[in-house]
Amino acid sequence: MNGQFYSALEKIQSGEQTIHIMPVYKFNFQLGRLNLLLGSPGAGKSLMTMHVMLQAVKEHRRILLLSSEMTIYQYLVRILKHELGINGRDEEVAKRINSPLAKDIVAKLITEIETYVDYQSVFKINFAELFTDETLPDRYDLICLDYIQNTPLKGSVDDYNRLTSIVNYIKAFTLTGLDKTGVICSQVAKSQFNEKGKVDSDIILLPKGSNAIYESSDYVVQLLRDPDTLLVYVSNTKNKDLPTDPKRVYKINADLRFSEIKA
Repeated sequence: MNGQFYSALEKIQSGEQTIHIMPVYKFNFQLGRLNLLLGSPGAGKSLMTMHVMLQAVKEHRRILLLSSEMTIYQYLVRILKHELGINGRDEEVAKRINSPLAKDIVAKLITEIETYVDYQSVFKINFAELFTDETLPDRYDLICLDYIQNTPLKGSVDDYNRLTSIVNYIKAFTLTGLDKTGVICSQVAKSQFNEKGKVDSDIILLPKGSNAIYESSDYVVQLLRDPDTLLVYVSNTKNKDLPTDPKRVYKINADLRFSEIKA
């Protein structure tokens, strides 16, 4: 009645409304949609979230990083290790960033991160107030939440209600614009692990606490780490409107990069 469908048609005809993707380690995360990272403990969920965030920085997307897992110091140490190719312990980072060869690289990196990434601890914000702020889509293009299970929400009657409400807030954000994107990092239901702490690599993992986390997601990547070989099996178990990406096997290097292992 107000021309909104004509406007939508013009965007479709121009190609603007097609599904936009952001490849990260050969997995095609979907922009403008809700992406979910699921995995076993130590499989690299937070690490993959960092790689998604770094790719978004390269594409000049404004990011809100909500963390219940790591401090800003821990995130920055990880980023510096990755970007400078540091294989050593955290103490090695301090040595390398103060070297003359690294100073210009670090200065450029920090300028980019400071420009595009807003880090906030979930324990220091009111989640409901944040996501009902009408200016949120004007300030950010991508919201990363690491982890959803640890994120508090005032007024929740139980965990299921809390987790379902949180995922609904982030899902609503993705509906405010063509490329407004959500990335949620989630723990896995313990019932899917056997007594040895293993999960069949062919099983579809489900989030801990609320199936709404999975059901509301458009693109789901699961990471399973074999406790014996330490290899990480990465699968795309849900891909709305597109074929699922092929399953891949990686090892996580000391510089926090994923190296693919060919079969």
